[in-house]
Amino acid sequence: MFLDEVSVIKTAPCIAEEKMFRAFAITTANLDSILPYLNATLVKPNYNPQSNSLTFKKGLVTFVLHMSNIEIRRYANTTELHELLDWVQELINDTYENRHNIKPEYEPRKVIPPLKIYKLLPKKNCKECGEPACMAFAVKLGNLEVDVDDCRQLQKNEFADLKSNLIAELDLD
Repeated sequence: MFLDEVSVIKTAPCIAEEKMFRAFAITTANLDSILPYLNATLVKPNYNPQSNSLTFKKGLVTFVLHMSNIEIRRYANTTELHELLDWVQELINDTYENRHNIKPEYEPRKVIPPLKIYKLLPKKNCKECGEPACMAFAVKLGNLEVDVDDCRQLQKNEFADLKSNLIAELDLD
């Protein structure tokens, strides 16, 4: 077993979404060597070789893996947090066990400039997404910290074309 334990060291309210939480945990193994393998197997991860970190989503929950810690954003309660910690530990261990059958991917995901994303938003600055402005939402969307559907304006029929173009640009379909 590669990763024996993941221990929560801090929890806090989620910045982006009221009534949700984020947690910080430490690991018993250095994750640096496994990140390129996870980058190769996960759906739309965001690998940053400079900071040696990997960001990815499971549903609405965001995971950020670093050398010896994990951040989990947008979970609902302690029960879900422990389920997510078990899941990510199993994911890491399974990936490690199968690493000989995986070609590691060392390249980061194509990053879309926030201004390009912003141009595809309704630009209402309504704050319904929890961000102070659409530009802040664009930055977080580019970093996969929020979802397209977090923009409530894009749920409206009048912005269906914008939403389709945004999903295509971000390669989310």
